[in-house]
Amino acid sequence: MPACDRTQGRTATWLARGLKIQEAQIGLGQEMRKIGQRPTDVQWLALARRVDRLSSDILAFVSEASVYLGHDPSDESSSGESDAKDDSIAEEILEDIGSQRPDQARIPIPSSLGLARCKRLGLDRLQDQEIRLRAGQANDALHEIRLSLANKAVLFRTNVRLASSHAQTTRAWDKVHGVDAILNRHAAIYRACRQAMSHLGADNAMLSRYQPLRVEDLKVSAAAAMPNARGHRNDKLAWFWSMDIPKDTEGSDWMSECTSHKFCPMLEPRPKSQSSLSGTLATG
Repeated sequence: MPACDRTQGRTATWLARGLKIQEAQIGLGQEMRKIGQRPTDVQWLALARRVDRLSSDILAFVSEASVYLGHDPSDESSSGESDAKDDSIAEEILEDIGSQRPDQARIPIPSSLGLARCKRLGLDRLQDQEIRLRAGQANDALHEIRLSLANKAVLFRTNVRLASSHAQTTRAWDKVHGVDAILNRHAAIYRACRQAMSHLGADNAMLSRYQPLRVEDLKVSAAAAMPNARGHRNDKLAWFWSMDIPKDTEGSDWMSECTSHKFCPMLEPRPKSQSSLSGTLATG
């Protein structure tokens, strides 16, 4: 393998780690909001472990930042002592970690640095790599969003609607709320991903494909819960249902159930592809 290919592969792997850390930050932040100000001892212990693990991952990631990002010439002293190699970007992030919760720390990747700083640092190639990885991340998030909505629709049609006792109703809604938590996490990941695309200077074609995600896009319509209900035959689906997201829906019972009804006509099983985040890494 040529040296340049190996370098690009290492860079893509490092960037992908940064994206996964950001996803973990989103998940941790949501969990902290969920448990509130009075967590149980078990919740507190689990949360503390997640905080420690995320902090360690961030520190390990930041320690390698100067290898891939280099030194910002605008941060050099007026005397021109650039040989000090103060790794200003890494130091900035380390200061953030020391003063912020780990779920709020800034991760040193091109989308966090801004276009002007990326240009000063000569990070055009790194910037392009992150854009490609973001496309894969967006595909993964949208796929999980569609899975969650399909799962939620089936829960409404079965567990919720057919519940015949208070206990069954409670269990049914607990399942719905569990799916909602997954849905909200992937929606937050997608929104952060699209914002990063914009910060990276993604072209109009990409931003048109990966549209803003609205609150109403994440609602399960009455047609989903009761596909034959009068007045809902022409319910409009959210834009992402018609996307050819390169993820296979085969083997998913709830997706098969969803595709069998009129409210989800665009959910057809599709051939596997390598456009997801993991696939992008394999080809990067």
